[in-house]
Formats: sequence, C-alpha cells, structure tokens
Amino acid sequence: MCCKFFSGRQFLAPSDIKRIEGAGITDFYEKKPGFSFFTLKEKEGYCVFYDHAKRKCTIYAIRPADCRFFPYDILRKGSKYYWIKWKLESADASCHLFESINDEDFLKDLEEFLPGFMEHIDEYADYTDAMIKSGESTFKLLREIRFGKKK
Repeated sequence: MCCKFFSGRQFLAPSDIKRIEGAGITDFYEKKPGFSFFTLKEKEGYCVFYDHAKRKCTIYAIRPADCRFFPYDILRKGSKYYWIKWKLESADASCHLFESINDEDFLKDLEEFLPGFMEHIDEYADYTDAMIKSGESTFKLLREIRFGKKK
C-alpha cells in the first residue's frame, strides 16, 4: 500500500497542496532534500492521512496525484514517457488495488487526468527516476503514455 511503502515520498504538486489546504488542512507536507518539490509528512511510518483504525485514507477524494497513480508511475526515457507498475510483493496482500486491477482500464483513466498534471510531469519523472536508482523498489515497464487520448 502506498500509504506505508512510499510514506514520506509522495510527490506533491502545488495543485495538490492548494486542493488539500482548500479543505482546511494544514501542516501535512515538507520539503524533500535535494528536490524542489514537497512530499507528504509521515506519521508512525505511514502517510499522515492514513487512518489505522479504518485502514483507509482520510482525504481519498482529494488525494494527491501521486496517490492517484499508485501502483503506477511515470518514467521518462529521452523525450518519451512510459507507465511503470511498482512491484511491491509485500503490499499485494494488503492493498485493494492489487486484487482485481485491470492495468489498461486504470491507465486510460489516469491518462484523462494527466492534462492537469503536465506542468509537473518532468519533475515527477525525475523523482521516479531517483527512486528507481535508489534500488528500493523494482517495477515493470507497461507501455508508452498516450497523451490526449479518450477512452
């Protein structure tokens, strides 16, 4: 589950911060050392918005783009962008996203969301690349992103 395994590493675009602050929530993000963007804070090894008792996100409807993408991410190779899927075997049993997910259906939905995220895509892809280089997680390359396509 992204709330645990990527805790403290979720990329926050300025639009994510504005949307969450618009709900009256403050003190939920911090600057990521070595990067120019912010990430969600951690609480007890989980995302600050994870409710342990209910086992769910307390801001699901307004969650950041990075959380919407999970378990997928964006990888840049040259001038092209690709969808990858994180291989988190230890998360498979606890995360509802791994139960009956259809990759292509999910990716099509994400591609409809991307136009509002384009101004951040390079920085986001750089962060994905840094996570891959850290060797903490492995991934599967799925396909090139189809920008501007409808379902």
